[in-house]
This record gives sequence, C-alpha cells and structure tokens, in this order.
Amino acid sequence: MGQLPYFAGFLVVAFPLGLAGCLALLRWRQIRGISRRHTADRVLAVGAALLGAAIALGGVEAYFLAGYLEEHSRFSFRYSVELQPVGMGTARILVPIPSDEGLSQLIALENATGGITTVNNDRVLEVFLEGRALATAMEVTDRSAVDRAVQQAVEAFGTIDVLVNNAGIVSLEPFLKLTDADFLRMLDVNLLGAVRCCQAVGPLMIEKKRGKIINISSIGGIIGRTYGEVAYAAAKAGLLGFTRCLAVEWARHNICVNAVCPGIFRTEMNDHAFQDAELRQQVERRIAFRRLGTPQELAPTVLFLASAASDFMTGATIVVDGGETVK
Repeated sequence: MGQLPYFAGFLVVAFPLGLAGCLALLRWRQIRGISRRHTADRVLAVGAALLGAAIALGGVEAYFLAGYLEEHSRFSFRYSVELQPVGMGTARILVPIPSDEGLSQLIALENATGGITTVNNDRVLEVFLEGRALATAMEVTDRSAVDRAVQQAVEAFGTIDVLVNNAGIVSLEPFLKLTDADFLRMLDVNLLGAVRCCQAVGPLMIEKKRGKIINISSIGGIIGRTYGEVAYAAAKAGLLGFTRCLAVEWARHNICVNAVCPGIFRTEMNDHAFQDAELRQQVERRIAFRRLGTPQELAPTVLFLASAASDFMTGATIVVDGGETVK
C-alpha cells in the first residue's frame, strides 16, 4: 500500500515527461526538414529514445527505492520502540539463570512483556510463550541435563531463536586460598556452562540460518575490581574471548553472538549485603552516577540484542555499569 503513491507518481510524471521529450525532438526534426536518411536525424531519433527510456527507468527505480525505504524505515522505527525479536514473529528465548537471581528473572519478565517468548532457566528452566510456561531442572555443569532441557523446550515451542547465557556464581576468596576445586567450579559454571548451552542450541540455529546468542559477562572480566574476584574475573574474561571467537565462527550461519557486561546492580542475591549503608556508599563512589543499577536498566539492553534491531552486530561487548569502567 505504501508503494501506490510512488507508482501513481511514475504514471503521472515520469512517463508523460519521457513521451513529451520524444515528441518534442521529433517535432524539431520536422521543423528543420531533415530527411530520415540524414545522419543527424538518426542521432536525434536515438537520443529521443534514450531520453524517454532514461526517464521511464528513473521513474521505475524511484518507485521501488522509495517503497523500499518507506517499508524499512517504518520497520526500523517499530524495532526501536517495540524491540521486536528475530524476524517478524515471536522468538523462543533460552535463558540459563541462577534460580535465586532477581536480575535474571527481570530479564525474563522484560522479554515476556516485550512480546518475546522466553525460556528462562538455571539450574531451573522456565519457558514463557504467550502466557504459557515450561519449567524443568537444569544444571549447566551437566551436559546431559542441558541437552534434555533444550529438547524439552523444542518439543514445547518448536525451536529456540535466542539464547541468553546468564547462569553464574560468585565467590570472594583471596587468591592464595583458592583451591583447584574452587577455581574449576567457577570456570565450570560461569564459562563452560555457556559453552555447553551454545553447543546444545547451536545446531538448531545453524539449521535455520538464524539466531541470537547473548552472553552475560561482567565488568569484572574487563577491569581489576574487587578483592577476592580472581577466579570470577578469569571466568568472565574468558566468556568475552569465547563470545568474540564464536561470533566469527558462526557469522556465516547468520548467528549473532554478543556479550553484555553489567556493573553492580542491586538484586535479591546481593540485597542483604547492601543493607550495610557504609558498604553501599563505598561501592557507589566507584560509579560515575553514584548509585547502584536496577534490573530494569539492564533488561532493555538484552532485549535490544535479542531483537532484529541488532541484526548487524556480532562479537560486540556492551557495558552497562553507570560509568564505573570509564572513571
């Protein structure tokens, strides 16, 4: 419907102009009394034909180009406002999360209310699809459990369009007190958990030549931050490297792989710690905005990366930290 005005414009303006050009040149030839056999006559005839064809082709090109721009600018605006997910339909999103993590639950809620089907999980998996949900236990350190959870989601909803790797644990321990088991546990959940989920979901995305993977890392993987975070920071930094390399490897399958690095957000998991006003103020002084983030301020970034608005982004890291890393 949006192309009809351009088609009408072509009929009313471009075609008459081309016809008028041809008639004007032919009339000029008659006035000059030039014979058909004359070389100049042939040149003028060819010139008239070319002029008419050029104007007509220009009208056709303008019609299709204007229609294309109108359609795509309208979609782009809708994406920026409504953040529609992959393609034009509803997306099935798998979100491995800690079961007690308020931030993850908020991401899942934002996905659901934004019109996006969500599979939300951790060690607990929930899938939201137009008001319906699937819940199943899943430990991201157990490959068979990951495979089962993905299979259950596919059986319930057909496929998985977006994977958000947000399962994670944190433990503050001085480096010299870290045991091999402590370090390996941190890597197993925070890094290899994402690897397992990608390997389970990847074949689905590769088969349909489309998909979005969003790895939730941390600014702890970018900067040296808190005492006792060596193992956690190593795992989160590894997740960023994994994101970049997988983005390159799977770009040929039209799969976008990006990462988000949150700063310090107040959630259910850390709320008890920030009840201490002195600790909270100490942390807030490191942040340019002088306050902690809220889960509502992170979820839209994940929604953006899950939407078609980010179709030309891959291997990117988006930092959402209130300015902590720029100070």
